[in-house]
Amino acid sequence: MNARIKIGKKIREIRKSKNLTQEEVSLKSGVKRATVTNLENGRFDAKLSTIEKIADAINCDITIEERK
Repeated sequence: MNARIKIGKKIREIRKSKNLTQEEVSLKSGVKRATVTNLENGRFDAKLSTIEKIADAINCDITIEERK
């Protein structure tokens, strides 16, 4: 599974765990709802700044881990 898909799945998982809609994340982040949708579905190569805005909107950190 590539990074784009992993990031999208994790964003969706966290968003849903906080009972947020894509529209709410869009409003909080200033990112278009369609971008949130496409990112969650792994169909969008987002800039890091876009991912940071969404991460802030869902109150999570971005981390990189060493592969095992």
